[in-house]
Formats: sequence, C-alpha cells, structure tokens
Amino acid sequence: MEGGDISRPAALLIDATHLVVAVSAGPTLYEVDAADGTILWSATPSRAGLTGPVVDARGIVLQGAILVGDTAGALFAIDPVLGTFTQLEGIAGELTAPPSDGGSGPIDVVEGDDKGTILGFDTTDGFGPPVWQTDVAGPVHGPPAMANGVVYVGTVPARGDPWLYALDDATGRTSCFG
Repeated sequence: MEGGDISRPAALLIDATHLVVAVSAGPTLYEVDAADGTILWSATPSRAGLTGPVVDARGIVLQGAILVGDTAGALFAIDPVLGTFTQLEGIAGELTAPPSDGGSGPIDVVEGDDKGTILGFDTTDGFGPPVWQTDVAGPVHGPPAMANGVVYVGTVPARGDPWLYALDDATGRTSCFG
C-alpha cells in the first residue's frame, strides 16, 4: 500500500463469502482480502489524509458502505464492492477520527472535528445537512460513542484536563463531565 500513514484503525467487512479489511493510507482507502492480502480495490476520494474507516452496518447510507472522513473536513460513503464514493457533507474543521455509525436515538451518524464541532446527521431520507451542531471546548480526536439516546464525546483541550461530553442524541444539547 502506498499513500502515507496506515496507523489509523481498520474496519472489517464480513459477507457470506469472505472477510475483507478496509484500511486508509494517507488519502487512499484500500479494501484487502483478509485471507491472502490481495488488494481488491483502492479509492482516493480526496487529496487530504483519511480518518480510519467505519462500516455502515445498519444500512444508514448504503448497506455495508464504508464511511470515512478526511483532514479537509469532508465525509465520504464508499461502496464496499466497487470502491466508488460519494461525498456526503463538508465539515468546518479537520477530521481525525472515524464517524460513529448508529445509536438507539434519531441520529444515525455523528462526527466531530478538530475545532470542537460535533454534528449529528439523520439519514432516513438520504444524507443531507446536519440535524444539529454543537460546539465543545476542545478538539475531538476520537470517534463519538452512541448508546441509549446519548452521544459521548471526549475532547483534548489546548490547556487543562480533557472533558467528556454527553449530548442528547435528538437535540445535541450537552452535559459535561470534567
């Protein structure tokens, strides 16, 4: 694989016939056959470095699609069979962590950026603009976690201690745990 840093987390895709791994290397996403290491396809949706990929297992955007962000602030859905991609949404800041896919509430995808902006998307009728946007104190360098109608996001402020935020899945309103 060529393209740059491959230290981002990989995503596993399993279908009835085989196991594949999706891994980003700089601006390129590769799909690799887990059995023999063969590169099945590669896609370069952006000139910017990509985050780690996440599989859209619930079929939010495209059943089994690979969701990945880039350091220029864009989200992409990549077809796991063909490697074709669609840009989903631009975000203000650099994305350094994979988006979160799914939760029990009305929001399907959550992403945070290095400016401390968290965005919640409802993709029931396609992938449009975010339903809510919340600003927190510090960049988000890890993927948000979603459970029981709550989105959990950790931040890394320039000074002081990190913060853990709990956001209401439906509205993006926050509670903060120091």
